[in-house]
Amino acid sequence: MARFTHIFRTTYTSEAALHQLSATLNNNPEVFRWHLDVEDIDKVLKVETESLSEECIIALARSQKIHCEVLPD
Repeated sequence: MARFTHIFRTTYTSEAALHQLSATLNNNPEVFRWHLDVEDIDKVLKVETESLSEECIIALARSQKIHCEVLPD
């Protein structure tokens, strides 16, 4: 199965939210790798997965109080 890297703009604002998102993504067996660039103006979140849709990842982020939207090309 092919791996996809989904890229999002987020509204990361706190270490607590990042800690919760980290736990959520690290404990999801469908997430192979992820990274949130807190230094970037768009707070870019990259998630590598074989099966999670963009909508599912957005829902996971929002469940941790982080607004997330697909970053346009």
